[in-house]
Amino acid sequence: MEAELNPAGIPTAKALHASGADEAYRQLLYFIARPHFIAYYVINMALQGRP
Repeated sequence: MEAELNPAGIPTAKALHASGADEAYRQLLYFIARPHFIAYYVINMALQGRP
């Protein structure tokens, strides 16, 4: 996921927390353009501290 978030302008966990799940996923879709619910799920689980 880190490799996908870097080009989307979210290079760190701190940046991910600051942007939130919805904005991070929106950025991911804009820069990567491969929509899939698992990516959104992974972002949400990461923000909740879940594996």
